[in-house]
Amino acid sequence: MGYGDLVIRSYNAQKDRVRVEDLVRRCEVGPAERGFLFTDTLGDPICRIKNSPVYTMLVAELGNQLVGVIQGSMKLVTLHKPPKNLARVGYILGLRVVPLYRRQRIGFRLVIKLEEWFVVNGVDYAYMATEKDNEASFKLFVDKLSYVEFRTPAILVNPVSHRMLRISSNFEFEKLKVEEAESLYRKFMSSTEFFSNDIGNILRNKLSLGTWVAYPRGESWGSTFPSSWAMLSVWNSGELFKLRLGNAPSSCLMYTKSSQLMEKLFPCFKLPAIPDFWQPFGFYFVYGVYREGRCRASWCGPCADSCITWHPSQRIVR
Repeated sequence: MGYGDLVIRSYNAQKDRVRVEDLVRRCEVGPAERGFLFTDTLGDPICRIKNSPVYTMLVAELGNQLVGVIQGSMKLVTLHKPPKNLARVGYILGLRVVPLYRRQRIGFRLVIKLEEWFVVNGVDYAYMATEKDNEASFKLFVDKLSYVEFRTPAILVNPVSHRMLRISSNFEFEKLKVEEAESLYRKFMSSTEFFSNDIGNILRNKLSLGTWVAYPRGESWGSTFPSSWAMLSVWNSGELFKLRLGNAPSSCLMYTKSSQLMEKLFPCFKLPAIPDFWQPFGFYFVYGVYREGRCRASWCGPCADSCITWHPSQRIVR
């Protein structure tokens, strides 16, 4: 395939929406030996980036066929690197190439075009998230595009049970006003690397379910902080897109159905049931986890994305 045949342009919702959804479906057919998560964007391919301050989607077109797609967003974050503490970062996500057209440098060209858009918009760093066993992603971004590994934490997942959880009576809980939550974020977390400078807009977004604090019963939340306390915020990702497990072995499905049946027949035993991941499901993203005080180790634990970072001078300025 000659490069002259391939056109990379901005996404046009009116004529590209259905074709992009079809492209993503074709790309998410995983190998027969392992399962995969299928993403249902609920008819909006840009649902994952449209809440960002600045974003774009690029498509790769060959003739009248879409063969690739990539998304990117930008925002200001805290980054402890002199001479300034704020940096404009670009996030790369949603890179997809139709299986028939892979290994033809289409993904490479999509990333290069997105990097150019980042540079035009004054981005200092670009980063992307990937699974640690995604060899194709590492070969493209690390080996070919000179990205470097930045962080390797984990995303923690906890299925929601139909049964109510018992909460200790030793604690009190309070939902904060947006202004109170933003004040806490800026007071205790603004020095954290990659802290989002538009945290107020995030907390005011309709998908933000709120920010809660917990503290020992008998103490109060007000002008002074309790002796021990913890906070977290919740984002409703289920309103943006749904996930569904595909290509999993039939034994997993049988085990899921049987565990749900056992829970229904014998609720008194409180047997753990595996959720039905074969049907579309949403999820809540818990973020902003923070704690203070004597018993802080028992309150909560952090979670974060894995990411890789890159500086424009390493790729664009030659």
